[in-house]
Amino acid sequence: MNKKSFVIGAALVAVVFSSSFSAKAEGGSVRKTPFMLSLVDPLALPSSAWADWDVTGIRLNTLYGNCRSLTGLDIGLYNSCSQLKGWQIGVINEATVMKGLQTGLINYANSAMGVQIGLVNVIADKDWAFLPIVNASF
Repeated sequence: MNKKSFVIGAALVAVVFSSSFSAKAEGGSVRKTPFMLSLVDPLALPSSAWADWDVTGIRLNTLYGNCRSLTGLDIGLYNSCSQLKGWQIGVINEATVMKGLQTGLINYANSAMGVQIGLVNVIADKDWAFLPIVNASF
């Protein structure tokens, strides 16, 4: 099996897996999925408005991805979410509330309990909000 066939097969399995196991949260319209693949918001699999999805697992973003809540791993060029519990890896990482790790060129969080590693690191609710290379809040 060549590399291209493997990647296509893995993507199809992930899409089927995420569609099969996504579920609505009790009492609300927020749905949960273990995997999300985003080209640019709102073009994503599973497809829907980003505010309707919580990702618990892995989200892969080719250009820009956005979701309400992410618990797990977020990989892409520009990653954005309201609630992050996990690890964002990208060129630009953004979270309203971050609990975990952000690694990229530019990392931004309104509030954080964790570490940012990158060229520009901002945790807005700190007294000293900007620090290059490493920034942390606990």
